[in-house]
Amino acid sequence: MAVLKIMHMKECKNGKVYRHLENAINYINDPEKTDNLKYTGTVNCITNRPLEDMLETKRILGKQDGRQGYHMVLSFAHGEVNPELASEITQRFINEYLNNFEVAWAVHNDKEHIHGHIIFNSVSFENEKKYHYKKGDWKSIIQPIVNQLCEEYDLSTIDLGQLEDNVKTNNLSYNRWEANKEGKAIWSDIIRYDIDVAISESDTYTSFLNRMKEKGYKIREGTYLTLTHKEKKKGIRSYRLGKGYSVSDIKYRIEYRDYIPKYRFFKASINKIQGNQRKYRIFGSKGGLTKERKEFIKRLYKKGKTRRLKNTEYANKESLEQFYKMREVLNYIQNHNIRYSSQVEERKKQIEIEKNKLLTDRKYYYRQEKTKEREYQLYIIRKQLLEIKQEEKILENIKQNYSSRKETLDGKERERNYTR
Repeated sequence: MAVLKIMHMKECKNGKVYRHLENAINYINDPEKTDNLKYTGTVNCITNRPLEDMLETKRILGKQDGRQGYHMVLSFAHGEVNPELASEITQRFINEYLNNFEVAWAVHNDKEHIHGHIIFNSVSFENEKKYHYKKGDWKSIIQPIVNQLCEEYDLSTIDLGQLEDNVKTNNLSYNRWEANKEGKAIWSDIIRYDIDVAISESDTYTSFLNRMKEKGYKIREGTYLTLTHKEKKKGIRSYRLGKGYSVSDIKYRIEYRDYIPKYRFFKASINKIQGNQRKYRIFGSKGGLTKERKEFIKRLYKKGKTRRLKNTEYANKESLEQFYKMREVLNYIQNHNIRYSSQVEERKKQIEIEKNKLLTDRKYYYRQEKTKEREYQLYIIRKQLLEIKQEEKILENIKQNYSSRKETLDGKERERNYTR
């Protein structure tokens, strides 16, 4: 039996934006966990440095911000596989599901249960789009591929029909699935219960922490509240237990015993509809507000006591993106010494010829046997095609959004001819 879990890696706000991606690749390639790197490898990478290949693809396509990559963990049942078989299944899954992405993989055998790690780029080198996970993909696409591979190797499989509808299949925990199957509680449920009891017995946040210590928990306070059960070595941050268990929520629950906050409720907005009618919509009101509290917030809004802050971040982001596009176009015009609009059309024709030649070469290499030389040539062709695609976008941007620039260039050309 094998179950796959998928997680994403955001851009790092401090320092290198790809730091989380770099740390993840370094982690899975730990010699102590992989029998001195025996069970590691890459797919669709031309070098042995997958991070550089991933960053190069992002740079060429201009998609260096946002999510940097994804991390999959393929966990096998205890005693069913050895590291060699786990490596083979991991590679087959990559070729089946991630054949358009640069991938780094590793199988860890330092624990009792063998598991594989898969790190792949957030951007596809083939269709130039970012990886998009839709709700339900785990149950309908990802896990069925894993089940099919397990069946081919005579391994047990997960019965997807037994999964409950309320389980988040995009981030299913094997421990939770197994516990639900056997009717057992898991540690997160136990910790939630202890927190609920401690809140009911406490008048202040300090007394709540003391009650948790009396129950045998180790407390670590900082930016987050971390709780470690006496029978567990690893702690858990309270906010990961769900709504109502962050530090602010716990404090609120201690003050207002009967209310477990699920949504922020001091946000209100007025949406204008036909005529002078006004419709009040309370943000975060789903299941978290009583009728009386909704009416109270409406009155606060009428009196001007509560405001919904205008989000200028998106507008600033649009302005910044427009600035980058303009700078890219101006740099292109300067680097290629484009003085007249006719040069843009000539360049587009040249690009089309180069593109057709590369496509012909790529078709030729696709028909050849798989060798290192073939893979290298295909990588070079793919890289050149991405650069051509990027240049085509710049030229199209010049054509569509800088028509005034085109007219200026034409006018200067006519004026220069007239003065001569």
